[in-house]
Amino acid sequence: MDEYLASTEYIDADNPMVRAKAGELIAHVGGKRGQAIALFGYVRDRFPYKIKIQPRAGRF
Repeated sequence: MDEYLASTEYIDADNPMVRAKAGELIAHVGGKRGQAIALFGYVRDRFPYKIKIQPRAGRF
């Protein structure tokens, strides 16, 4: 599971501000599943994004 929670080029999971906010969001949420849902909902509702899918040659 640690490999999925590590910082990457696009996800700054080790940033102290990110870690503090995550801790605040899950402080009173029970269970790993509930915590994941709380974090997902926060990101989904507050950060606009677009998913761009580029088909690979020969696939469509």
